[in-house]
Amino acid sequence: MPRFDGTGPSGAGPMTGGRMGRCFGFGNWFRSKASQKKSIADYRKALEEELKAVREEEATLLSEEK
Repeated sequence: MPRFDGTGPSGAGPMTGGRMGRCFGFGNWFRSKASQKKSIADYRKALEEELKAVREEEATLLSEEK
């Protein structure tokens, strides 16, 4: 986010920068460690839920092939 104004890269909007900006917690030197840990934990949980959904979809597709 070049201007730190919440518009994201090239004005594309928030959360469009690959989760590397201060909105997500990386590169944010003034946030507490507890806040950073929570951000990472929330991100991990979201990824785990997404992976679970992908595995379920894969299982459904594989069972339909039989």
